[in-house]
Amino acid sequence: MNSKNTKPVLLFDVNETLLDMTPLKNAINTLLEEPLAFKIWFGMVLHYSLVDNCTNQYHDFSAIGAAMLEMAATSLNKTITADEIKKTLSIIRNLKAYPDVLKGLQLLKENGFRLATLTNSPENALKEQLIN
Repeated sequence: MNSKNTKPVLLFDVNETLLDMTPLKNAINTLLEEPLAFKIWFGMVLHYSLVDNCTNQYHDFSAIGAAMLEMAATSLNKTITADEIKKTLSIIRNLKAYPDVLKGLQLLKENGFRLATLTNSPENALKEQLIN
C-alpha cells in the first residue's frame, strides 16, 4: 500500500467525545446537590488521569472516578457513601452515543480514514459502553 494514499488514523476518546455523559452529569449534580458538580468532578478526573499517566502510574477510569467523586463531595462539604458512588458511576456503563456519532464514524470510514478509540475505562465497562 502506498503511504501517500493512506488516510491517517483518527483517534477518539470514548467518554464525552463519542458518548453523551448527560445522564452521569445529572446524577452527579443531583447527588452532590450542586449544578457544577459534574464539571468539578470531570475536571478532577481528567487532571488526575493525566498526572497518573505522566508519573508512569495507571488507575482505570472507575478507580479515579470514584476517588474524585469522593474528593469533590468533600470539597463541596457533602457526605456520600461508597454505595452512592458506585451506583452513580455505574451509569457510565450505559451511556448512549451522541446522535451524530454513528453516521459520522461511518462517513469517515467510507472515506478511507482508519478509526481507533483511546480510553482508560476498564475493559469490561468499555465493552458494555460499545454495545449500547
